[in-house]
Amino acid sequence: MASPRKKQEQYDISDDDGMGDKAKKPKTEASVVTLDIGALRNLLSEQAEQITKVQQQNMEAALQKVEDKHHELFSTLHTRLDSTDTKVETLQGIVGDLQARLALLEKKAPLSTASTSEGPDRERSRTLVYGGWERGTRRPVILQDIARALRQLGVESEIDNEAFTTGPRRSVALMHFNSRKDETPEALRQRMFSVVKGFVDGDIRSSQQKRMWCAFSKPIEVRRKGAHAAWLKRALTQLDVDFTAKMVDLEYHSGSVWVADSLVAGVEKPEAKIEGLYVDERNPDRPWIDLRSLAGALGKPQSDVENAIQQTEALQALPPNMLPAVLAADTNANLGWTVGGDQPHGVAYGMDGKGGYKDSDQVKTLFSEARRNNTAAAWKRAHEARRNERHRWEQTRLDAASVGDWKELGKARRVQQNWEDHFADVNLGMSHEKVHEHLQAIYEGEPLDPWDERGETSSDPFSMEDFLSAARKGRLGRATGPDGVPHELPLSLAGHSTEGPKLLAWFNDILATGNIPTEWGSVVMILLAKIPKPETAKHVRPISLGSGTSKLFSRMLLEKSLESLGEPSSRQCAGKGRQATEYVFCVARMMSLEREWKAGFRWVKLDLQKAFDRVSRGKLMRTLVSRLGKTWITRAWHRLLGPTQAILQTKWSQSRICMKSSIRQGAVESPAFFALVMDICVEEASQRFGWSPECPGFEGCNLREILFMDAAIMWDVDGAALGLRLEQLAMVLSEWGLLLNADKCQLYRSPHCQSQDQVVVGGHTMIADEHLTVMGIHFRVNQTASDILAPLLGRARDAFWGMKHILCRRSSLKQRIRVLDICVGNCLLWCSGGLQSDVQALGMVNSFQFQLIVWMLRRRRHRDETWLAGLSHQGFQGSAMRIACQRGQQMEHSMVASHLAVQWPPRQVCKPAGTRSWGAGRLLSGFAVVGATTTEPSRDTPPG
Repeated sequence: MASPRKKQEQYDISDDDGMGDKAKKPKTEASVVTLDIGALRNLLSEQAEQITKVQQQNMEAALQKVEDKHHELFSTLHTRLDSTDTKVETLQGIVGDLQARLALLEKKAPLSTASTSEGPDRERSRTLVYGGWERGTRRPVILQDIARALRQLGVESEIDNEAFTTGPRRSVALMHFNSRKDETPEALRQRMFSVVKGFVDGDIRSSQQKRMWCAFSKPIEVRRKGAHAAWLKRALTQLDVDFTAKMVDLEYHSGSVWVADSLVAGVEKPEAKIEGLYVDERNPDRPWIDLRSLAGALGKPQSDVENAIQQTEALQALPPNMLPAVLAADTNANLGWTVGGDQPHGVAYGMDGKGGYKDSDQVKTLFSEARRNNTAAAWKRAHEARRNERHRWEQTRLDAASVGDWKELGKARRVQQNWEDHFADVNLGMSHEKVHEHLQAIYEGEPLDPWDERGETSSDPFSMEDFLSAARKGRLGRATGPDGVPHELPLSLAGHSTEGPKLLAWFNDILATGNIPTEWGSVVMILLAKIPKPETAKHVRPISLGSGTSKLFSRMLLEKSLESLGEPSSRQCAGKGRQATEYVFCVARMMSLEREWKAGFRWVKLDLQKAFDRVSRGKLMRTLVSRLGKTWITRAWHRLLGPTQAILQTKWSQSRICMKSSIRQGAVESPAFFALVMDICVEEASQRFGWSPECPGFEGCNLREILFMDAAIMWDVDGAALGLRLEQLAMVLSEWGLLLNADKCQLYRSPHCQSQDQVVVGGHTMIADEHLTVMGIHFRVNQTASDILAPLLGRARDAFWGMKHILCRRSSLKQRIRVLDICVGNCLLWCSGGLQSDVQALGMVNSFQFQLIVWMLRRRRHRDETWLAGLSHQGFQGSAMRIACQRGQQMEHSMVASHLAVQWPPRQVCKPAGTRSWGAGRLLSGFAVVGATTTEPSRDTPPG
């Protein structure tokens, strides 16, 4: 509450009429203030006007802004409403049009079920099928019979289109109907039905005197059901069933067949479980036949019913024509023989041609269920089962290959990556044409002169020993020629007591008469790549595949010819009793002598352009006649060397090439003939131009060139003399159709050469290389044995990693070591007998072999494991040796045995496997070559 004094002050101030007589008096004169109520009222009134005016202005401004915004908004709305009105009017027009069309459709009759279908089913509902002819009847016969039948029935006015067949020879024809103007689907169906009724009522016969029929085309589901009933009908026909007596009824649209009171076949799943059902799992509908009920209703044994059904099923594979068909046996089956009586003593078992993966019965059942159910889960189970089954099959094959199954090993080896795609990309779709043109230009040559029979003498016929020897030398599992006859067929017949002499008599008759089968003059030519990624036609090599019987005859003929041709000269390392190791040994020995004597030699390795493909057949034939005489043998060679029709088979196309020149690569006689040609050319050049037999620089050495097939190496201390000899040899080679390719010839100069004279061949100056490459081995003077072995080790390492999936499996180590010794060791040791050896080289070979065995053991070095090894077996090398020895011998090793394992680790592992270390094998091969060169220096011919 306020004090009385405060109340009085409030009263004095609030007294606006001067009624406050008791107002507080000022203390002094200066503090007196006069309050004029009227002035205050005027002031307040003016202030109120100003505030009101300002508020009014603000309100008007705000209202103006609101009105502007509303005006802008309403303008936008009006624009949109105008646009909407336009669209609504358009939609109203469309709706009106649709209503008019709908009203027009409503006036028409409702569509039938057949007419409402879409796609192929709708077209099929407007198609009629005509039948009544044998399978394979010609198209004109069917169409003429249909036209005649329509005229007889008088329904030509109901037809819209001509009948047609889907091929030149069929047993049925089709006819399509079109909707006519203002025609309802029911009227269209009625027209078609009138045609069908005409064939049903009228007895219309075809030109084959069979009753013609006409029916509506049905979907494939219905036709599958009808086919099941028709199939069983054909099977019953083979059993000579009287359909009327046995009360056989067939319902084609459901696929059901009744015999008497029993339902013996159908498509729908039977209500009760029936034993002995034959179910066709290949058909998605899974149709069935009750064999037991069918046999009981017919009164026949169930085995006869099963045989009839199997025969009918087998004959379904016949082609849809009247051409003769042959039912042949499995050509891949082993041959068997029946010796007297009616019981077979040899049984032929069918074998798979390629032995590839095939689904098991369980996998086939899963896929049948997946096709029937058509669910994602069913398909997933089927594919998963197939993957697992194939994985098990692959693992089994690899396990068999790793333990020495050579047939499976050949299949499991990784094939070189396909080169055809790269070749096609480079040649822009003209791959086959370019190869064809290239080979056709090469094989153009002079034809052989006609054979003159005057003065011809007979030859001794082939004996059984010649026949058996030639048959055993042939290689098995090889591709065949156009006639498809493999070598296995004549080989099987050669050992038979009856058929062998017959085949030999046939070969002797060909030799005596000279009537070579025409099939022998055709070969299949395939292409092999010379380099990993060929780009031009010269980068591929053609290989000819001929008949197996032709190869056997040519081999017997070749053996007869070599007896009269004699042995080649000592410079030729190819032939009977000779080998490529001698060729390598000669080069290595020359390098060794040059290092010791420092004579300053130059070596040139020759290269012939398209060597096998350019040999003149006429020149070769004249040489054979001059050396063998005019006999039956030379006449047979004349027939075999005649023009050959080659079928060039590539991935892109197929064409024919006439080969008038060349020795066919892949033929039996090609190695021997080409070795003969090269030896004759070098010998003729030596005699014609007077080459000195003695090699300058090496006193007592009567060898200045070495040959192996078409490969040749010549050497001399004088560069000009060496170039002159090459030009003279090129002149002789040109007479045989061969060209010396100077660009690809390789020159190697010894570091001890004092003169700088050049080797010039045909105006081309040859440039010396740092080494001489012979069969993949790099030779040079002053090189160590380890340097020579380096390329061979690389080749063996590549072979190992190419077979890693076989050699590194978890199977028997002994068997895998044997596979390693044959498949990888031979890549290293094939020519080791012709190369020099020392302790370092033998140690390197043994270490390499042991490292491969460690890899086969799947031993890996740990992160904290060192490489060094000692008697304590600390480190990766020592532990690997210990594990290998334990796996090899499976016994307790003492410290002494462990020490031996460190020194000769392969010995401890290879001995239990029945093999030897590669170092020991290399020493034995070297001893054999050195022994042969020491004990047989005076032989004119090599040992046989």
